[in-house]
Amino acid sequence: MVYFGLHILLANSRAFFIPCGFHNLNLVLGDMAKCSLQTVTFLGGLQRIYVIFAASPARWKILEDTVPYITATPLSDTRWQCRLESVKALRYQMTEIKEALFAVADESWNPMVKAEAESLANFEVGNSEFILATIIWYDNLFVVNTVSKSLQSADMQLDVAVQQIKGLVTYCTKYRDSGFHSAMITVKEIASAMDVEQVFKQNRSRRRKRQFDYESRDKGTL
Repeated sequence: MVYFGLHILLANSRAFFIPCGFHNLNLVLGDMAKCSLQTVTFLGGLQRIYVIFAASPARWKILEDTVPYITATPLSDTRWQCRLESVKALRYQMTEIKEALFAVADESWNPMVKAEAESLANFEVGNSEFILATIIWYDNLFVVNTVSKSLQSADMQLDVAVQQIKGLVTYCTKYRDSGFHSAMITVKEIASAMDVEQVFKQNRSRRRKRQFDYESRDKGTL
C-alpha cells in the first residue's frame, strides 16, 4: 500500500490521500472500542475463544460438531463485519460454545489448554457481564454493519446516505436510553437457560495519594 501511494506521488506530486467517507463508521467503531476497558476485555475474550479452537484441528472439529450453524471467526482491526460474525456466533449459540469449551478441557492432555478452556467457559462465556457485552455489541454491530454496507454500494446517492446516517444516529440515541434495559432482559433469559449466576461487579473508586496536607481525603479516581 505504501509503494502504491509513492507511485501515485511520482506520477502527480499534487496528489494527496483522502479516506473513503463510507468507511468512516469502521474507524469510529475502532476508536470507540479502544476507549472502553470493558470493550477491550470483551473483544480480547472473543479472540481467545477463536484462538483456542483454531490452534488445533482436533479442537476445531469439536467446535464444528458442537456448534453446527455459526463458527467463531478471527477479529480484524479494519474489517468490523468479521467482528459481527464472531459476536453473532456467541449471541445465538452461547450454550453450545460453552459446551465446546468444556469438551476441549475434557479431551485435551495439555494442562495449559485445559486451564484456558475452563477459564473461558466459566469466567467469559459463563459470566453475566460477558453475556451483556455480547448482546449490546451484537445489537449495535448489526445496525452499523447494515448501514456501512449500504453506504459502500456502487449506486449509493448522497441524499440517501445522509438519511441513513441520521437514522443510525437516531437508533444509537434510542439505544442509549432504552437498549440497556432490553439487553438486561435478554441477559436474564440466556443466563437462566445456561444456569449462570447473574452477578455484576461494582466499580470501586481508587484513592489518590495526597501530595499536600490540604488535599481532600475523599478525592479519588475512578
